[in-house]
Amino acid sequence: MPEPERDLNAAVQPLLDVRDLSTSFFTSAGEARAVDGVSFTLRHGEVLGVVGESGSGKTLTALSVMRLIDPPGRITGGSVRFNGEDLLQKSERYMRSVRGRTIGMIWQDPMASLNPVKRIGDQVAEALRLHGEAIEGGGNRRRTMSRDQLNARVVSLLRTVNVPDPERRTREYPHQLSGGLQQRVMIAMALACEPSLLIADEPTTALDVTIQSQILELLKHIQRERNMSVMLITHDLGVVAETCHRVHVMYAGQIIESADVVELFDDPKHPYTVSLLRSVPRHDTRRGDLVAIEGKVPELTALPSGCSFHPRCAHATETCRAQEPGDFDLPAGHTVKCHLYA
Repeated sequence: MPEPERDLNAAVQPLLDVRDLSTSFFTSAGEARAVDGVSFTLRHGEVLGVVGESGSGKTLTALSVMRLIDPPGRITGGSVRFNGEDLLQKSERYMRSVRGRTIGMIWQDPMASLNPVKRIGDQVAEALRLHGEAIEGGGNRRRTMSRDQLNARVVSLLRTVNVPDPERRTREYPHQLSGGLQQRVMIAMALACEPSLLIADEPTTALDVTIQSQILELLKHIQRERNMSVMLITHDLGVVAETCHRVHVMYAGQIIESADVVELFDDPKHPYTVSLLRSVPRHDTRRGDLVAIEGKVPELTALPSGCSFHPRCAHATETCRAQEPGDFDLPAGHTVKCHLYA
């Protein structure tokens, strides 16, 4: 499996540095710790994969980074440093200047995210109108756009993401586009202000396999062309293998394993990661059924004692049931939260 290309001359200071990020939802059943002390970095020009089952905290981690948590949820601790600035200490006005401008986001379901009563061109132009600027000639030079320039920029964006006949598509509505074209429009919207960080939340889930491949190739091409940092949230380990430089595996609101993508696939450490990899369909064998992970993700308001995964783990010991594991550093930058490596 070839390692994806990356910029080896990236700046020492990470673009995104998250430390002990915690987000809880306060319900009648108690506090649900949806993001529980999450820490990670994302370097310039890097593609970081975040994987895990539904309910593991992947999307809520991204929403916490963007400060898009609504009541009864609340970010309860930690820091989110983006370009050296802690976003958790900034005003909402400041965050509005960041969202869509320096941090773009592709949402999971384009049909649910696009406005059904607004034309495609108007929706792509919205971020440009909101921030009132366009990139001119590269670098940091920016200027306010006229109507004609705005329309030309929208068409150019649609052409960049390979939307056929972009001039006509600007006048159409979302229901007139296929799912693949809708997702390309979402990518164009996320890239409108040329962000340095793109958060892609399950960008191919609602698409068929052929269109998924096209969208992923498009994202990889744009990422390499712009040396853009990408945080890719997915449950599809095949997507991770083809796209990412590093991987974080999440379970019950925590990162339980982190490694370079090649290292993780060659030598997974956490029993949960091993189980995830075993549950992936393989093309090189015909015998046997898919190996399912027994049990289910625990309720966040009633987490088991000790390691959250121990009720589903074949290797669980009394220590696992009694004590929550810390992070253990292994060779090759591999980190795992598991008592087996104490």
